[in-house]
Amino acid sequence: MTRITTLTALFLTCAALAACGGGGGGGDSSTTNPVTPPPPPAQAVVTNFNASGATPTEAHAVVSGESIVLNWSTENASSCTLSGGNASDVLAFGQQTLTAPTVTAPTVNTYSLVCGNSAIATTSIQVLPTKTAIPDAGLQHALQAQGLTVGTDGTIDTTAALAVTDLEIQQDYGIVDLTGLAAFQGLTKLQIWHNTALTNVSDVSSLTSLTWLDIWTGAFTSIDVSRLTNLTTLGVSMIDGLPTVDISKNVKLTELDFQNDNDDVNTPWGKTKGLTSLDISHNVNLERVYIGLNLLSSIDTFKNAHLAEAWFEGNQFTSLDFSHNSQLTYAVLYSCPKLTTLNLKGINSGGLPDRLNLDSDLALTAVNVTNPTQYTNWLATATQTPGTLPDGSTDVLYNGAGGIAMMLPANVVFSQ
Repeated sequence: MTRITTLTALFLTCAALAACGGGGGGGDSSTTNPVTPPPPPAQAVVTNFNASGATPTEAHAVVSGESIVLNWSTENASSCTLSGGNASDVLAFGQQTLTAPTVTAPTVNTYSLVCGNSAIATTSIQVLPTKTAIPDAGLQHALQAQGLTVGTDGTIDTTAALAVTDLEIQQDYGIVDLTGLAAFQGLTKLQIWHNTALTNVSDVSSLTSLTWLDIWTGAFTSIDVSRLTNLTTLGVSMIDGLPTVDISKNVKLTELDFQNDNDDVNTPWGKTKGLTSLDISHNVNLERVYIGLNLLSSIDTFKNAHLAEAWFEGNQFTSLDFSHNSQLTYAVLYSCPKLTTLNLKGINSGGLPDRLNLDSDLALTAVNVTNPTQYTNWLATATQTPGTLPDGSTDVLYNGAGGIAMMLPANVVFSQ
C-alpha cells in the first residue's frame, strides 16, 4: 500500500512537470519574437541663419547703433539658444533684432545658434563706426567729385557710404591708399583708372557685393579678390610689378581683362613687364579673356567650355590648344614670337572662326584645324589686302563670306 502511494505521487509529480514544460522534455518549444526598439529621434538641423541690417544697403554691414536683424529656421528642433549679443533661449524659427555695438574701427560681429545637442550654426556681419576716416587726400577729392561730403577731419558719414552702389573714378587724383573704402559695402561696381601711384588696395578685398571691379594702372604688387565671389567682370591692367592674380575663388567670372596698353609699339608690356602666370582653370563660366601684352608662357583653357573670345596677343606662349573650346570665335594671337604650335580643331564647332589674327612674327608655320579644305576654300574666295597690326607688322588681311576676317602670314598652312 505504501509502495502504491509512493508510485502514484511520483506519477503525479512527473505529469505536473510535463505540463509546465519542465523536465527538459515535451513542453512548448516556440520562442517569443524580439521587440524592435523605437527609432532614435531625428536630429535637429539649422536650415537658415543669417544676419543683416534693416535696409537693403546694409546686407553685409551696419553702422554702430543701428539694427542687426537675425533670421533663422530649423528642422526637428523645439527650441534653440542664441548667443553673440545677449544670449537667450529662442523659438526654433524666428527673427530677433539687436542693436549694433559702438565701434571705432570696422569689427566683425559673430552670432551662434544652438538647437538640440548637435545643430550649431554661425553667422556674422560687419559693424562700422558712424564716421569713416579717408586718410588719402586724393581719394577724398575723388569721393567729393562723386557728390559725397568729406569733413574737415577727413571723414565721411558711413551711412552715406553704405548707400553708394556704383563708384567710378576715371581720372588721376594721385590716389595712393584706398583705406576707408571698406565702408562702401553696398558697392556692386568699382572702377579706378589712371592713378599710377596706387599702392594700397587692401580695402577692396572686403567689398563682397562687387560684381564688377576694374583697376587700370597702379603700383601695387598684389591684390586679394578671394572673397569677391560675386564678381562677373574683373579687370586689373597696367600694374607694374604685379606677377599674378589668384582668381580661383571667382567662379562666376564671365569676363577677365588683364590686357595692357598696346598703343605704343615700343611699350615694355609683353617684353619686360606684365603678368608671368595665370590660372583660369577654376573659372568655367569665362566667355571673354583679354590678356594681351603680358609675359605669359602658357595657359590652360581646357575647362573654359564657354570661352568665345581669346585676346592672347603679345605673350611668350610656345603652344596654344583650343581643342576644348567649341564656342571660340575670336582668336587674336599676333606678336607671340615663340608660338610654334596652335591647335584650333575645337573652335567654333570645328568651323571657321569669326576672327583669327596671326602675323609673320610667329615661329608658327602650320595650324591644326578640323577641316583644312574649309579654310583653304574660304581663303581662295576672300578679298586680300595688306594689313598692319598694332605691333607694326604687315600681313595679309582676308575678308570673306560670313563677315569673317583673318590676318595671316603669307606662309601659314592649315592641316589636321
